[in-house]
Amino acid sequence: MNRLNRIMGRFKMWLCVGIFLSSLLVINSDATCTSGSCQNGGICESNKCSCKSGFTGNRCDVDIDECNEHPGICQNNGICRNTHGSYKCTCTAAYTGLNCSINIDDCKTDDGSSNCLNNGTCIDGDGKFSCECQDPYIGTLCEFVDECKKVNNLCGKGVCDKHRNGSAICRCDETGYNGTFCQNDIDECSLPIPPCDGTIATCVNTPGSYVCFCKAGYTGKLCSSYINYCASIPCQHDGTCRTHHNSYHCLCKDGYTGNHCQTKVNECGSLPCQNGAQCVDEDQGYRCKCPPGFKGVNCETPSDHCLSRPCQNNATCTTIGNTFNCNCAAGYTGHNCSVNVDDCLSANCQNNATCKDGVNEYKCVCGPGFNGSLCQYDVNECLLLPCQNNGNCTNKIGTYICECPSGFTGKNCETNVDDCARVTCLNDGKCKDMLNNFTCDCHPGFRGEYCKENINECELQPCKNGGTCVDGIAGYTCHCTEKWIGENCTIRNDSCQMHFCENGATCVNNGSSYYCKCASGFKGKYCQMGINECQSTPCQHGTCKDGVNDYHCICQAGWTGKDCDADIDYCKDKYCYNNGTCIDGKLKATCNCPVGFTGIYCEYLDDLCKSDPCQNGATCVNEIGNYRCYCRFGYEGKNCERQIDWCKLNPCKNNATCHPEGTSSFTCDCPSDYTGTYCHIKNWKCADTNKCQNGGSCKQRSGYSTCNCKPGFRGDICETNIDDCANGPCKHGATCVDGIENYNCTCFPGFMGRNCEIEIKECKSNPCKHGRCIDLINEYACICDTGWVGKNCDENPNDCSNDTCFHQGNCSDGLKDFTCKCRTGFRGKRCEEDIDECSTNPCWAEGTERCIDLVNDYYCKCKPGYAKRTCSFDINECLSNPCLNNGRCKDEIGRYVCECPYGFSGVNCEKSVQSCADEPCLNDGKCTEVGSRYNCSCKKEVFGRHCGFNQDDCAPKSCANASKCVDGYGDYTCEGCKPGYSGDKCQYFDICELNCKNGGTLDEDSCSCKCEDTGYSGKTCEDKDLLCPYSECPNKFNVDADCSGKCNIEKCNFTAGSCSLGISPWKNCLFKNCSKLFNNNGTCDAACDTPDCLFDGRDCDEPVTPC
Repeated sequence: MNRLNRIMGRFKMWLCVGIFLSSLLVINSDATCTSGSCQNGGICESNKCSCKSGFTGNRCDVDIDECNEHPGICQNNGICRNTHGSYKCTCTAAYTGLNCSINIDDCKTDDGSSNCLNNGTCIDGDGKFSCECQDPYIGTLCEFVDECKKVNNLCGKGVCDKHRNGSAICRCDETGYNGTFCQNDIDECSLPIPPCDGTIATCVNTPGSYVCFCKAGYTGKLCSSYINYCASIPCQHDGTCRTHHNSYHCLCKDGYTGNHCQTKVNECGSLPCQNGAQCVDEDQGYRCKCPPGFKGVNCETPSDHCLSRPCQNNATCTTIGNTFNCNCAAGYTGHNCSVNVDDCLSANCQNNATCKDGVNEYKCVCGPGFNGSLCQYDVNECLLLPCQNNGNCTNKIGTYICECPSGFTGKNCETNVDDCARVTCLNDGKCKDMLNNFTCDCHPGFRGEYCKENINECELQPCKNGGTCVDGIAGYTCHCTEKWIGENCTIRNDSCQMHFCENGATCVNNGSSYYCKCASGFKGKYCQMGINECQSTPCQHGTCKDGVNDYHCICQAGWTGKDCDADIDYCKDKYCYNNGTCIDGKLKATCNCPVGFTGIYCEYLDDLCKSDPCQNGATCVNEIGNYRCYCRFGYEGKNCERQIDWCKLNPCKNNATCHPEGTSSFTCDCPSDYTGTYCHIKNWKCADTNKCQNGGSCKQRSGYSTCNCKPGFRGDICETNIDDCANGPCKHGATCVDGIENYNCTCFPGFMGRNCEIEIKECKSNPCKHGRCIDLINEYACICDTGWVGKNCDENPNDCSNDTCFHQGNCSDGLKDFTCKCRTGFRGKRCEEDIDECSTNPCWAEGTERCIDLVNDYYCKCKPGYAKRTCSFDINECLSNPCLNNGRCKDEIGRYVCECPYGFSGVNCEKSVQSCADEPCLNDGKCTEVGSRYNCSCKKEVFGRHCGFNQDDCAPKSCANASKCVDGYGDYTCEGCKPGYSGDKCQYFDICELNCKNGGTLDEDSCSCKCEDTGYSGKTCEDKDLLCPYSECPNKFNVDADCSGKCNIEKCNFTAGSCSLGISPWKNCLFKNCSKLFNNNGTCDAACDTPDCLFDGRDCDEPVTPC
């Protein structure tokens, strides 16, 4: 019954439609029928078919086209479509109902709230609504506040204009104010261009305006107008008025004066009469009475010629008749005494002085060295102390002489005499000038005033352990006993002292020889070669990189571990949220999300309603992992897919008859004494009893009573509380609790809002410090950046361990990395490499036998004749003057040669020779006698009187690999080849213990492996070239791999080793190019047609003739 009550809640809206449809029922009385002959639900009654609404005909077999029979049945521009036994109206957006007669209340919402905000009144229209807003709200939905109305006088003196979103914009134009609300008074007087012209007015700011106080002569608001002072005719007695910028003045006629020409002028007041004349004032002027001796209007002209003072320079004037005479003062001449007499004409200036004329006098300007009025006296210049450096000054006529002390010269003894000009410093010493003295800076190995004395370095007894010291030039030589060697005989004669052991090997002395005990990871006679730990191919699914006593595997995608033997479990660190299942793949993990969730990590809610699962116009509400369909009246089922057959439910009570009403409703024909939707209520009168429940009011009608229900209730007697949860207002799996004309949603954790429609964003607070935040339901997850871990990606694991940095390097932790600060002398990511200080060639090549690398240092072993740390100092053996008897010494590398004069021979010209019998010719020179003299004929490249000079054939790079060059006669030889090298120039490397792999060939000259065409690289061709050009090719073995595609080539490891050719199919093939010629479009390469070369891909097979 409760179910029927819910279903019949909307029964009344179908009542009128049912009455209309019943009028379409047609009973055909012209034909007889039998049981079962009436179609489409018709009933045979009295031998005639009584058809259901929508059908007609003798057998009810004709479908009535209601759209043609009743034009306009679909109201309000609805479109009618005939259906079997009925019709259907497709309504415009503004209407609904069976006949589109019901105007949809666009103001009505699912939750009962108003579409208009802030108490706005919603006005329904056709397919739309409008809002009538209350002050101060505006906008389509009254969503904005009209700030101009909200705040009284918001813009002060300005005009308030509202934006379409309600925000206020104050227009302050021409108000004298500015600011957001026109609240700031503008100081117009401080503007870049003030309103008042500062030259004619003073500007004073006032609230909202300003005032210009004009200067005299100006008027107007901006003081821009001149004042016409003459407008009042201020000038009297016909005076003319003239205005100025701030005043006026009167031009008076003759005889008047004053500011306004109001005063009669006293012409004599200006004292126009001169020279004591008497002034007589008259009406139009004045008259002067002149004294004797003057004449003119103002008595300005003298009648005596001397009165004008024509005589100059204090001369005396005498009037003579109609002229005058001047009596000149001393020193002047001329008619007016204007010419100065030249007194230098009679002057007596001496000693070539210059005369300068004056007035009745002259002056003698003296030359250097003289003074006196006539320059007759000699000046004593020595009084000015011109002589420097204690020189003695002697005065002379017009000059002086300085007598300089020893060591100085020059006019004023200002120049120091170069004492080195007369001195020769011996043995390449350098002379340094002093004050009246000199010093000789001696060449190393000499001393004394003239560097004559050879320093005996043996005085300090540098040779130890019984060694004998032999003095040399700037050095010494120790002749050591048998058990000691070294520069000072301090090194025990041990073969290991000059060993060639490399890479940290230990030298073991073995009597007269030695052997090298190699450190771990090295081999060879001198431990010069690293052991290739990759030779055993330890990396199962990756490339091996050889290290020092170790190896490192670079794993293929999907593999990990020391030997790349562990399949990476990508699900280990993969988080599938919301109960998603992690599936490990070859290169990555994927999440299999449960129903209702989606995303890479199943982190997002999946909208299950997007596939429109709800049928027949039902409303779909998405929930967490599910959806719910809220069916339209007359339908049921999970997806509202089933139409309810109302009458099968026997809804009508008290013997009432049920009649289907269209496709989704029914009506009950009640007995006369019952009423109600289901005929379940016995008729009553409002006057007798009020059956209306829940506060409903009884309404008496003709023959029956009805109830007017209060909001929130419905039913024939208002017995049913309207289920406000029926339309599914609560979202995301929330629980809806029905009330009276209201409902409440109890939200699932992680959601909020009236309808739980808002998902709470846990990532909004940015909890992930070093990573990306994924928002989940009621929680969050952090995908950390490289190097960070922890729930909030705020933990940096320490990547440093005790053995991270070698050779006592200091480790600093980084982000998924570390940094080693190496000790001096080491370098590398882990300080694993000892820096070869010899690699920068610090030793001077010409003077060095070889450079020996040390820890953070190097040692240069010098060739004979060179010294110092880098062997850059060439010892000059000639400085000891070894050549006797005036022989000429020539310094050479590590030795000297004496060119002897005729009659002497020997290494130092110590032997007296007279003929060829004394063997004077050296270096295999041929001696011949010519008369009483002899002559030496020298071999090629040898020269000198006695063939004592041999040209040096050793160029700087004659001998290779630090071997020693020995000069010969027209040739040279290389001695002391480094172990492992041979050849006339020590240029060949004999010892090469490289073991080339994977088909690589050994180049003995360079001791290197040639890896071309092998598919490998590295020092010994140990590294596999992983250069597959196709990204889609697999990198793991797959038994079902496609071996006919482009991935089955050598560079792609033949489909990751999955195909029959394997990893290295041509390993035993003698011709290395066969791998490139394989499968080359049928061309036969005969050299490759062998089993080891895979028969050239069958390109050489004879074609088979078809049967």
